[in-house]
Amino acid sequence: MTIVTGHYANVVGVDTRDRTHAYAVLSSATGQVADTATFPTSPPGIGRAMSWVSRRTTGAAVLVSIEGASS
Repeated sequence: MTIVTGHYANVVGVDTRDRTHAYAVLSSATGQVADTATFPTSPPGIGRAMSWVSRRTTGAAVLVSIEGASS
């Protein structure tokens, strides 16, 4: 079994909705929320979200967990 803190510096949680997705960047070591934001589900919105995540993570490996991905 893999321990998240041993492989990832940050975890990004994504709550999917019909028109927007809400993102939260957390430290995997402490669970502290570094930042949150909401972006449109359009291709430009997803691009903005990925840029936002990149600016808020340490450059190390990032684990992204997406809630409701089957919808």
